[in-house]
Amino acid sequence: MVSRSARLHLFGSWFAAALLVGKPSSAVAQLQVSQSQELAFGQLVARIPKTVVRTDGSRSGKFVIQGPEGALVSLQLILPAVMRGPGTALLPMSFSSTDAGYAPNNGLGNQTAFDPRGSFSVTLGSNGRGVVSLGGTATAAPTGQASGSYTATLTLIVALLQ
Repeated sequence: MVSRSARLHLFGSWFAAALLVGKPSSAVAQLQVSQSQELAFGQLVARIPKTVVRTDGSRSGKFVIQGPEGALVSLQLILPAVMRGPGTALLPMSFSSTDAGYAPNNGLGNQTAFDPRGSFSVTLGSNGRGVVSLGGTATAAPTGQASGSYTATLTLIVALLQ
């Protein structure tokens, strides 16, 4: 059994071009997205899929969105299909229709699940805050998977709709 460690780097960004046409420039400046936690799969074993659920407080990936109170925003994740490891090693990953969640504040148990493979509109909380959580599955090859650390990058696009 070879040990592999896998984590997914999360990068937040906001989308300010097409969907913000006609919005005052102050609205763009008020929208901030930051990563608060990486999606971490930990040690993997050959052939055994390792799934992290979006409600896992210590291993799910998290983005924090801060903007105008009660603002309607659109969320879109750009998801990787593989993580890259030592040399040219690749580690497949997948995301299901309930692997992403949104909470208007920070309640893991109060999340609304959504499919991370499509866009989703949400309303920021009464404090102008929202938290996006992400889980997923990584599967090491049956044989020949190089040991070491594997990483990938995803992007969250947040568009202010109103």
